[in-house]
Amino acid sequence: MANYSDIKGFTVQTLSSDTAASRIDTGSWASTTPINTARHSIGGAGTRTQSIMFGGYDAPAAQAKALTESWNGSSWTEVADLNTTRSSCGAAGTYTSAIAMASSPPPNRAKAETWDGSSWTEVADLNTPRHDLNGGAGPNASSAMTAGGSSPNLAIAEVWNGSSWTEVGDLNTGRRNPTVSGVATSALASGGLISPNRQSITESWNGSSWTEVADLNTARNSAAGAGTDNTAGLLFGGNTAPGNTTTANTEFFDGSSWTEVNNLATPRMSSGSAGTTTSAIMAGGTPGNKSDVEEWTTTPADEFVQIHEGQLFFNSTANAFKETITDIPGASWASGGNLNTTRTGAGTGTQGTQTAAMAVGGNHPSPKGGGGYYDLVEQYNGSSWTEIADLNTARNATSTTGTNTAALAASGYNGTANVTITESWNGSAWTEVNDLPTARGTGVGVGVQTANLAVGGTPNAPYAKVFSFDGTNWTESTALNSGRYGLAGVGTQTDKIVFDG
Repeated sequence: MANYSDIKGFTVQTLSSDTAASRIDTGSWASTTPINTARHSIGGAGTRTQSIMFGGYDAPAAQAKALTESWNGSSWTEVADLNTTRSSCGAAGTYTSAIAMASSPPPNRAKAETWDGSSWTEVADLNTPRHDLNGGAGPNASSAMTAGGSSPNLAIAEVWNGSSWTEVGDLNTGRRNPTVSGVATSALASGGLISPNRQSITESWNGSSWTEVADLNTARNSAAGAGTDNTAGLLFGGNTAPGNTTTANTEFFDGSSWTEVNNLATPRMSSGSAGTTTSAIMAGGTPGNKSDVEEWTTTPADEFVQIHEGQLFFNSTANAFKETITDIPGASWASGGNLNTTRTGAGTGTQGTQTAAMAVGGNHPSPKGGGGYYDLVEQYNGSSWTEIADLNTARNATSTTGTNTAALAASGYNGTANVTITESWNGSAWTEVNDLPTARGTGVGVGVQTANLAVGGTPNAPYAKVFSFDGTNWTESTALNSGRYGLAGVGTQTDKIVFDG
């Protein structure tokens, strides 16, 4: 006998967590065991489950520390001290192979030490004494780099090869407390301070030079960080304004842009940190003398399931069936700059963007020329409108498409009749090109300047005809199912939707 489920049923996947667009989107911070000695301006190295935190500043005692604490994933143990007390040092490496670079206070700001898993050893000094470092690029005690710092605002970067330091390409912008992460040949330097201003600058290191890339969303200095190279960085906490104005904001860099992800539980700055973008730890910090520790975790790679529209699955942690639905995000309207000339019936279609648009033609009871119809064109920059070159023929209800530097205005009504006129915009002037085969007004344009559709409209009765433009000629295309005018549309010449009318 056949089973009913074999005939009518289907399998529902059981997952321990919800689906997400990426592993980073599943990330969150959670508190764990505090360090033994509260302090800030700490150096950190290793991973989320095996790390060391060293040095730092004890605010109540007003002194830098030589303490080193080791983390095994569940508890902190004090191990061998640094040879030199230090805070605000550069730090990089692993649980058993790390380096501490320069420090505050003076006069020991050029000193470096390496960690072998049981003790610290003094090694060659940096070429340039400095403090106000933050993080560093590894991967271990034999290969590392640091960049920036003070005093004053330094742009100098230095690379360690296991025996000596070499000055390499400078940062483009010198600053204090940038957050450095990655490895000696592929790193990021993000944020920092050029007093009194916090910075959002991010620079990418490719092994020979620094290149400015996308800015942080929140300008800050003294943030903690983690990452693997110049295409994957996590930055969290930091100082956003004069004094100890701290943030809990966490941002992820994917090689091209920063995205805000889940925040820390507690805002802080000058913490020690270690790990990667998918698994990180931070310890201590300020304001106050913190001993708090937080861990960043994401869904493990072997358990992660990417989100797809319409997924049905059972979340075993929540004990619930769930369906993946992409909702339209919440939004609101706000007033922008007013047009210079009041009008109705300006061009309709998909021309421009929110911050780079045009208003083409239109009509008004007391117009400029055209028997009640405008040839005026205005351009919008996101805050204000500016009059630019006029159309050759005044009209309203044109079908407009393209951008504010490459647009098309087809057909329209000139106060006497619908027209077939088509004009092309090159960013500075309008030029008449081949006419539409059929005169019309109040249709809609969809596409771009050289791949365009003119859809619907009204010559006398609602119009179903559609014409396609290839940059030179118009060709009749598949008609609408029903004739209409005053309609709207979005999309491209080959993938679009029109509605209303």
